Amino acid sequence: MGRHAQSEMMKSNLEFREHIQKIRNQYSKERLEDQLLFRRESYELGRQYLIEQTLAQYESRKKMADFADFIDNYWPLASTPFAVLENRKDYLERKSIIPLNVLIAKTEATSSLRDTSLYGSFCENLISELQNKLPGITIEKSPWCRSCQSRISEAMNINYIMGGIPTLIIFPYQDGNILGIETVSWSFGRGLQSMNHTKLLQIENVDSKEVTELALSAVKAIIGMTRDAYMLAEYHAPAVYPQLVDDKVLSVPMLRKHLRDHYNDMKKLVGSPEFKQLCSKEELQSIESSLNVKLLNA
Repeated sequence: MGRHAQSEMMKSNLEFREHIQKIRNQYSKERLEDQLLFRRESYELGRQYLIEQTLAQYESRKKMADFADFIDNYWPLASTPFAVLENRKDYLERKSIIPLNVLIAKTEATSSLRDTSLYGSFCENLISELQNKLPGITIEKSPWCRSCQSRISEAMNINYIMGGIPTLIIFPYQDGNILGIETVSWSFGRGLQSMNHTKLLQIENVDSKEVTELALSAVKAIIGMTRDAYMLAEYHAPAVYPQLVDDKVLSVPMLRKHLRDHYNDMKKLVGSPEFKQLCSKEELQSIESSLNVKLLNA
């Protein structure tokens, strides 16, 4: 009986061991399969990562090529976009008032094929007459590297780089005996929706000999008006240009009317409850006083 019991125990023990071995074998097989699956997944992920890196590098190089093409063929200014971007950092890090950046386009009204220095002289005259008298503006000298080809397209290209920097672009143009002025401006907003494109003036029957002088007077007036509107809207600062406007500007009926209408609109804005609640009593008095100029209302 003892031998029989011992034999049964050995038989049971062998069966148990075989069962355990089967479990081990199955576990080992599953573990190998899991390891193989893990290695294959890792390999697939590595390959996918390399593909994505290649595509990202391709897109980066394509953008670089597109940007180089943009600079070579579509960027209208003499300053490179890289210089502009570097200067933008300095602008936006300022704690004081950020000036309005003024760009005068190189057009048939501001330049001449016979006199290549005319465009530079036109900008220098504006700088000498306005830069130190009108606070809050920066007029760039000869910003266009070549003659303007398309007013709105070139303005959009400049906005692509300079969006967010308060900017006024002035396009004086000549069409026969008509002198016209178009402007594109934006403040701190970004994107094309922030651009304000305006056809401001069309002065007819202009003598060809008077185009440059008349364009200079018109551009001065537009810079002064836009500067005052910008400083009023962004910093609640009083107007300055009405005290500086000269007789040459006022001698042009259309310019005089445009000045009067512009500052009357500013008066209406200042008189609105929405504007008043943003100003202190002293600020409001200073602004109202700056707009009360009889010369403009005559």
